[in-house]
Amino acid sequence: MQTNTERLSNGGDRLVDLLGANGGRRVAAQLVTETTSRGLSSVRRAIAAVAKQTVYQLLIANVLLQVFDAVATYNGLALGFKEGNPLLRTAFGFWGIGPTLLVLKSLGCTALALVPIGVRQELAHAALGVVAGVYCGCSLIPWLAMFLALLVRSLH
Repeated sequence: MQTNTERLSNGGDRLVDLLGANGGRRVAAQLVTETTSRGLSSVRRAIAAVAKQTVYQLLIANVLLQVFDAVATYNGLALGFKEGNPLLRTAFGFWGIGPTLLVLKSLGCTALALVPIGVRQELAHAALGVVAGVYCGCSLIPWLAMFLALLVRSLH
């Protein structure tokens, strides 16, 4: 039969698997130490702190993706690429490329910053993860592929 410490240690090992070997060991050790010394409520607080940190990391990643998208769009259009979003193409015609990107990306970053404030942490985590995935799939990867193709063509 396992002691409480052994059970917590095994749980910590599973947490290491979930969080990754590098940062996970430190977090898992902290959780095991806090659990044995202070009880389960401190573990819940520690898990909430890790989850909150993850939400803010996702927020930073999303803001960086917004900045990348704006810079890539501006430079891509200057190089002769076409914008794939018909709403942005229309807005570019009315207000110009620079002002449209500045206003829309500023609004997007503001909306992203409000997500962790306005909803539960689990929902904020999921929403920011989905938005980051969409921007990776619809902006980061396509723009990088186009710029890489342009670079390869210029080298030949």
